Amino acid sequence: MMFLDAYGLTQTNEQYVETEALGHSFGEWKETKAPTAEEVGEQTRTCDRCGKTETKEIPKLEPATTDTDKATDTNKATDTDSDTDEPKTKGIYGDLDGDGDITANDALMILRASVERETLTPEQTAL
Repeated sequence: MMFLDAYGLTQTNEQYVETEALGHSFGEWKETKAPTAEEVGEQTRTCDRCGKTETKEIPKLEPATTDTDKATDTNKATDTDSDTDEPKTKGIYGDLDGDGDITANDALMILRASVERETLTPEQTAL
């Protein structure tokens, strides 16, 4: 039999009380170690009832490409040479001044053209 004692706490006069198992109640997964290109990361979550912790691995990140890789590989505008059917490079997307780099000067040229303070050549608008 269960009753409240003088302090308002639940008490029982039975020696053993059987209760149903509630199971775990895990919270959200939280990143405890961020993954890098060299090392795996880690996530954990904790049971709200008993404090048990579960851990799982986060895969390594893919190696990042450098700015040089981007400029030489994915950022080039290409066209096909009609004589050889080979791709030929026109320039780097966004490199309006043709110096081989995308700089603040290129951004300024785009900004000025967007407010009609500068006119871009057909070659520049192709990039």
